[in-house]
Amino acid sequence: MKTLEELVHEFAREYPTPHSHKNGGDYDWDQDCGTVASRLCLAYGNEPTGDVHSAFHVYTRSTIVSTDYTKARPGDFHFWDIAGPENGHVSFEVFGAGRDTFMGNHRVCSIEGAKNLGFLSVADYTRLSGARYLGFSHQYANGDVTKFSLPVASAPASVSLSSSVGPIIRSGRDWAYRRPKGDLATRIARALIRRDRLPANYLNDGNPGPVFDKAVQHTLNVSKCFVGLEDGKIERGGCYGIQGYASTYGDYSKLGGKRDGRPEGLSWACFALGLERGL
Repeated sequence: MKTLEELVHEFAREYPTPHSHKNGGDYDWDQDCGTVASRLCLAYGNEPTGDVHSAFHVYTRSTIVSTDYTKARPGDFHFWDIAGPENGHVSFEVFGAGRDTFMGNHRVCSIEGAKNLGFLSVADYTRLSGARYLGFSHQYANGDVTKFSLPVASAPASVSLSSSVGPIIRSGRDWAYRRPKGDLATRIARALIRRDRLPANYLNDGNPGPVFDKAVQHTLNVSKCFVGLEDGKIERGGCYGIQGYASTYGDYSKLGGKRDGRPEGLSWACFALGLERGL
């Protein structure tokens, strides 16, 4: 059985626009968030029932589990109040905790060539749209997505230093800077793109350079974890700042990470988690 991440990618490949679905529609998923939710249920679980003409209307028929989106689990549905009762907004939880939710909207990081269909975190959508977050539910108008398996989770502490970071770029007596590489670098860059800290056309090939470093520096400045230049040259303060950000927003210290000025795989994995939490 496929994971939810695999299912939403499959959905986007098969239905790049609403029109490409057997039930028809226009040629752009923007403004069709409810259609995305309904058709996901139809394809991979139980079809919604009753009136689903607006996401807000479905919200009024839903049992809201919590208004703390970080408690959402894969397969849940997030709701917002925007533009009145005939509208609203909904997204589908893929990974848990409100990061990389799947939706139809012009703000998303589109996937598989689909038109305005892809990922955006709960925090980013709320910030960018100005909509009021209403909470999440396990169902969408009595419909749900059930035909998936949860990925086997590996503890963040298992991130390998040798496989997830590159060579030392610059260093001093009590610090050393290494960039992330491979899948971990791609994950961080994707989160930076969603937060408009990297351009949408950034070459996200797992081999970051100074442009990536500038985006990291900007994140440190915004979060006040370290305030300094944004010149693409991360040095001592930036190294400690990365681990400070990872501790404050990504559980680095809770997982046994040491703030030694030498960001390693766990530092970067927790840095990524902080970005995905919308911080």
